[in-house]
Amino acid sequence: MTHSDKLDLLAKDLVAAQGEFQAVAKDSTNPDFRSSYTSLDAIIEKTRPVLTKHGLAVVQGATTPHSDDAGRIAAIAVETLLVHASGQWLSNSAYQ
Repeated sequence: MTHSDKLDLLAKDLVAAQGEFQAVAKDSTNPDFRSSYTSLDAIIEKTRPVLTKHGLAVVQGATTPHSDDAGRIAAIAVETLLVHASGQWLSNSAYQ
């Protein structure tokens, strides 16, 4: 995880936002396992207004693919960035 030099304003507002989050109902079913889960659309719909109220936003994007010694694509990452209206931020990448 990487982050801006300071996190005090981001942390304060993230704590406030998390205090307002409510459970999100499971609205989807996995056809292979017949299990229920909460869709990403439902999570975004419920959390975005609270995040926005506290000056927070989530941004995602793919990073440049990493190649192995033979030039084959070895890993692609999705970077998730939590940004605050102050300019403070947290970032983490998940590799596939």
